[in-house]
Amino acid sequence: MKSSQYVHFFFSNEPLFFLEDLMTRQGGLLWVDKYRPKTLETLDIHPEWTEKLASLCEQGTLPHLLFYGPSGVGKRTRIYALLRQVFGIAIEKRQVEHRFLKVGEPPKEVELTTITSAHHIELCPADVGYNDRLVIQEIVKEIASSKPIELGNVHRGYKVVVLHDIDEVSKQAQQALRRTMEKYTSCCRIIMSAESVTRVMEPIRSRCLGIRIPCPKKEEIEQVLQKIAKKEGLVLPDCYANQLVTQSKGNLRKAILLLQVGRAIAYPFSQQQQKKNEEEEESWISSQETGWDWERLCYDIANIVIREQNPKQLCNIRNKLYELFCHAIPGDMIFRKITLHLLRMMDEEVAPQVCHWAAHYEYGMKRGSKEIFHLEAFLAKVMYIYYSHIHTQYSMAWMDD
Repeated sequence: MKSSQYVHFFFSNEPLFFLEDLMTRQGGLLWVDKYRPKTLETLDIHPEWTEKLASLCEQGTLPHLLFYGPSGVGKRTRIYALLRQVFGIAIEKRQVEHRFLKVGEPPKEVELTTITSAHHIELCPADVGYNDRLVIQEIVKEIASSKPIELGNVHRGYKVVVLHDIDEVSKQAQQALRRTMEKYTSCCRIIMSAESVTRVMEPIRSRCLGIRIPCPKKEEIEQVLQKIAKKEGLVLPDCYANQLVTQSKGNLRKAILLLQVGRAIAYPFSQQQQKKNEEEEESWISSQETGWDWERLCYDIANIVIREQNPKQLCNIRNKLYELFCHAIPGDMIFRKITLHLLRMMDEEVAPQVCHWAAHYEYGMKRGSKEIFHLEAFLAKVMYIYYSHIHTQYSMAWMDD
């Protein structure tokens, strides 16, 4: 891999699937899995929440829990550590199952991947699309109907259902989950994770103990990176550690993956290489024509909105949006990237209005089912705002003359 490609990895916000693929092909575990803490005592970040969770475990019973925070801050790791504290080493004997559930009336078969142990089951309901409501009801009913297994000194009167990305499921599924939580609360506990708690219904939030996991501090991320580098026998200069921390933007998982990629293609690190990387970084940032294909499409869409505001261009934008969705780019990522480009291109006077309507339409997009409708409506609104702004400026300039 060329140095310029590494710089693009280093300074891109592209999802890190390509990084995982690179390391998997080279053999061995990803460092994010290899060095994942397994107990509450070994967690390196947010010690205040570690103490509170340990206190909950000492009480002998758990309430329903909702972990929420940005991606890559350790929500799943903390859930695993909590289950390990409650149920002991038996929780580590997990197995991945690819199941086919028959749900609904008439029965239809739904494919689902779960991770199970003797004490818990975890899944991502959003993976099954519009069948999420039926899957949640079936899984919770199934695990609640089986008696908890007593192993060794572990005597718990309940099992645990872990639901990831609960903010991505439909409103109907969340309503069904609320009723299910009430019905099986005596023999089943629900632990959920989400990025945005605002997309979780109030009745569910009120029945859970909310635990906000914020982005770790820069010092905490750097400490984790140095710890991993030491275990791998690497020399990680402070300058590179600072670069990783800065570009990860609080995403600990991204920082660790980038460190592993750097180890694979650019180690040992040198001062000359650092200077070259910094120069290529500046070149990459200054050029709007580089980047991934989907990023260039987002830039083109923002550029069309600024350049010309008419129905013909709106149809052109629709075609580009369809192209993005055909390549499985998530709607929220498209929304965020286009909005950032628009804010960089527009005058400061209209930026507050753009931010207001971006929040409005993104909220509608999360509650609706057709993401492209909300994206088109947002871009049409921005066209109108910018068109009005330009003509107001022209009118004022003409009056001054």
